[in-house]
Formats: sequence, structure tokens, C-alpha cells
Amino acid sequence: MRQNKSRKIRCMRICAILIAIIIGAGAGTEIFRYFSTNAFADTSVPLVKTAVQEIGTEYGEKYWSWYGFSSRVDWCACFVSWCVNENEDAYANDMDSFCYVPSGVNWFVDNDQWLDGGEKPEAGDIIFFDWDESGIGDHVGIVAGYKNGLVFTIEGNSRDKCKRKVYPVNSKSILGYGKLK
Repeated sequence: MRQNKSRKIRCMRICAILIAIIIGAGAGTEIFRYFSTNAFADTSVPLVKTAVQEIGTEYGEKYWSWYGFSSRVDWCACFVSWCVNENEDAYANDMDSFCYVPSGVNWFVDNDQWLDGGEKPEAGDIIFFDWDESGIGDHVGIVAGYKNGLVFTIEGNSRDKCKRKVYPVNSKSILGYGKLK
């Protein structure tokens, strides 16, 4: 029992230090505002507006069943494709629907609509991640905004939910961005 309390105290101290570092770097206020509001979500961009409305949706059935699956699949790409489809007037022929992340990366690269990771994205770009740094995309989301070196996203299938997330623009996990025309 005493050991668990000690671990909890250490964890709280580490969290406090990390929060102080983030705030000291000037990013803490922006991160807090993003997660408590849609402060850095540019809802003038139709794709972002649609994605914001989906925050909190769980389990992804709405997206993977729209794509044509009869049972659950990893659904981050289905979420992105669904959001683009919901705005087909704004994005007609800007992107083929995809349910497999590497296929999405290949489509944007093949169509000269690719921006490498580390570059400054724009709201409405499709962000691709490579968690294990293998060079192969394994997660995808939508850029909601960019400010002061931070990329604000909305992602489906983030712990089985649509969520807001934030990353430093130079994160090694960001493979790159698909640019909608």
C-alpha cells in the first residue's frame, strides 16, 4: 500500500514537471485552450468543421460501416474518408477514399499532393503518422489548425474515439501531410 502511494506521488511530481516545461515553453496556454474549446480548429475550412462535429464519437461504426465493412476495423482512415465525403462539394476529386493508411499516403504522393513531416501544414490537410518510424504510415487524422510550431488535429480511432490531439510540428511521428486542392 505504501509503495503504491509512493509511486503515485512520483507520478504526480513528474506530471507537474512536464506541465511546467510545456507552460514554460509557451505552448501550455495554447494546448489548454485547444482541449477546452475549439480555439485552434479553423472551422471556416469545411473538412475541419465536419471533423469538429464528430469529436467524442466512439467505436467508429458510423465510419467503417459507411465504408462498407460489416464488422469493426481500425477506422482512422475510414473517419478521414467519411469527413471528406461529407464535404464532396468542397473536395470533389481531391482525394480517393481509403481505409488503409499506406494507400492514402501512396495516393497523395502519386498525385503530387504530399508535404513531408516537419513542414508547416494548413487546416484541412490530412496528417499521416508513423509511430514506429518504419517509413510506413500507420495512423491518419485531419489538421484542425497550426500555431507556434504546434499541429492541432482531430483523429478517429484514437483509443476508439474521435479526439482532439496536438503535436510539435517537428515530431518524428509525423510522416507527412496530404494536401487537398
